[in-house]
Amino acid sequence: MRVRNSVVLEAALIVFVYTAGRWVWLKEVALGSASWYAMPEGANLHLTLPGYWFAFVSIPIAQFILLRWYLRLVIWFWLLWRASRLKLRLLPTHPDSAGGIGFLGRSSYAFAPILFAQGVLLSGIIANRLLYEGQNLLSFKMTIVAMAGFFVLVILGPLTIFSPQLASAKQRGLREYGTLATSRQISTRSCYTVARKTRPFWAQPTFNLSPIWETVTQWCVKCVLCPLDITTSRSCHSKSCCIGWSRLSSNARKLGTPDQHN
Repeated sequence: MRVRNSVVLEAALIVFVYTAGRWVWLKEVALGSASWYAMPEGANLHLTLPGYWFAFVSIPIAQFILLRWYLRLVIWFWLLWRASRLKLRLLPTHPDSAGGIGFLGRSSYAFAPILFAQGVLLSGIIANRLLYEGQNLLSFKMTIVAMAGFFVLVILGPLTIFSPQLASAKQRGLREYGTLATSRQISTRSCYTVARKTRPFWAQPTFNLSPIWETVTQWCVKCVLCPLDITTSRSCHSKSCCIGWSRLSSNARKLGTPDQHN
């Protein structure tokens, strides 16, 4: 909490967006052709009146909010790392199939806003390239795939820090419950054999190999090595990517097909 609410850190972010952030925007993001916010003059850009507001207010605010989100991702990773250093009592037979920490996989819902914002931001940048520079939409396919993969890795990757403990818990559970299930089955079979020899046929017990132990062992087998909720994560990220792609596609349709720009 102290790091997240640090005034000094946020002041440093403000300084960063007005120095390095402005340089990155001018070199990598700003258009090199005439647009509503700037007119190129040799190697420099001459900002229009709306362009000054865009360059010195809107862009720094957007970068500041984006960096604060990235800072929270770092804090989240740090929290998971510290939790993984604890001696966790992970249960391989837990119904969530993740040793009892499966709830961490649903944390991807909390990052849906940043995924949505990044998708819209990327679609806007590409749409500007299509509108003002006449580039081909398909030329950005690797950029889109790389960005999607990057954010999936950043958001879901930190959860793999629990994999060593989950692997150890799974092996321990298979070993212990497997041995226990085997001994119970042998004991049950022995009792059944003795009962058949000492009791009449109408009083003989029903042979049962304790299916509860079989179920417990199956839970151990299903225990995953990473607390990822695949259904939740896939739904969250696919929705965010589809929103960004739909925005980009609608912009592309308004601008015309890619072949019309060549």
